Amino acid sequence: MRWGLDILLGLIGILMGIMSVMGWVAGWEGAIVGLLVGVVVALILGQFAGGKYFWNGFVVGAVSALLSSIVMLLQFDTYFAHFSQTDKFKEAVDKMTQAGKSADDLKSIMHTTTLVGMPFGVAIGGAIQGLLAWIAGKIFGKKPQVTVVEEPEQTPADNPQNPSA
Repeated sequence: MRWGLDILLGLIGILMGIMSVMGWVAGWEGAIVGLLVGVVVALILGQFAGGKYFWNGFVVGAVSALLSSIVMLLQFDTYFAHFSQTDKFKEAVDKMTQAGKSADDLKSIMHTTTLVGMPFGVAIGGAIQGLLAWIAGKIFGKKPQVTVVEEPEQTPADNPQNPSA
């Protein structure tokens, strides 16, 4: 395992968290950006991890997902303010209002699901990044060197089990 490389690449989660908090990526945009970042990280791991590609990728994905979730929780009010400008939020508020709830109830639900969903996000993020790294490692990783050693031919005189010599 290359722990330094894994932790360094996992720090990308802070950037992903900031992009989510600021509302720069949301919904499908966030998933596509996350997948593209995951492919680039997998290619880096496939080239430099030197083996154990899945586990290196899993650590990177788990650290990244954890850090991204922590950033969103620490800046939840900003995250919520940006999220509240989306059409999805307005639809959710309409449904909550019809059910007799307020926007603050939705904020509480979002905060709780972010906190409760964090372990699942870490596990899923780690598994996806691990799979991508494993594939990249199989394609681009260093191949073991195979050395063929030829034994010299034995003459009958060299063979101690041959009594005719």
